[in-house]
Amino acid sequence: MALFVKRLILFLSPLFWCCAVVVCVDPFNYFGISHIVDDKIKRETSLKLHPPLWKSVAFRRCPAPNILLGDSRMDRVQVDKVKRLTGEAYSNLAYGGGTIPEIIGTFWYVARSVRLERVYIGVNFNLYNSFNSRDRWEETESMLQNPLYYFVNTTVLKALWYNVYCSLTRKSAHIGEPAMSFDSFWRYQLVTVTPDFYARYQYPSDYRKDLEKIAEYCRAHGISLVFIIPPTHVDLQREVSAYGLLAEERRFKDDLKALAKTVDLDYDCEFSRDRKNFIDPYHVASDSIILEEVWGHKTAAAE
Repeated sequence: MALFVKRLILFLSPLFWCCAVVVCVDPFNYFGISHIVDDKIKRETSLKLHPPLWKSVAFRRCPAPNILLGDSRMDRVQVDKVKRLTGEAYSNLAYGGGTIPEIIGTFWYVARSVRLERVYIGVNFNLYNSFNSRDRWEETESMLQNPLYYFVNTTVLKALWYNVYCSLTRKSAHIGEPAMSFDSFWRYQLVTVTPDFYARYQYPSDYRKDLEKIAEYCRAHGISLVFIIPPTHVDLQREVSAYGLLAEERRFKDDLKALAKTVDLDYDCEFSRDRKNFIDPYHVASDSIILEEVWGHKTAAAE
């Protein structure tokens, strides 16, 4: 019996030390026990590798009754600026590379966790497509509910490696940073990335129903719900026409307006024609226009 116990301990010891390393480095601050890796390094690595996990763990520690949901375009909105405009605490739960399934999953997680007051959902037409179905929320929620999944998740282990590497070398991981010029990256986004969204399109009836359930829940619980369609450059707007999807885009906007108040900032105008206002065809360079139009009360839609 003693021999068996010794062998069992010997067999399990590598697993124990692996788990100990995960807890000590804790790339997503899941346990919040150890702080041997600076949060600045984690934001440059872990956050970029798995935004839903990073932000949901942070939200669990510091929840707020007002939330932002969406993809990287809403992620650019700084909640400290929103707080200065409104006096209310907000949490930004928009994710780089976010999708509608992730928006939906995150909303219901938050709705079960806090008493919501205001919800702002950023959605652009390229997300409103049944083929755009990536969902990182399912594994995120699994890890939130069961720590064991955290220890074996490949992205967590990858983030751990980056955390350690950057801490020891004092070098940046440069995750997600394009290794090309501004003009080259602009063309890459239009020529290579855009077909992933528009070459195949199917009306997302399931997404429409799921968003309707969110709208109904908000109405029933007195929660203010606003959809925001962030601005894109006219180069990208023209791609909708080039792929023959203008009718589908109009239906998308009509769907949102039928569900809740909608602030549409994605149209041909002086702002969207100026490249200086954008870092690429999909993303504005500053969150100022969204802050002004949605919370600065400069348009009727934001009143």
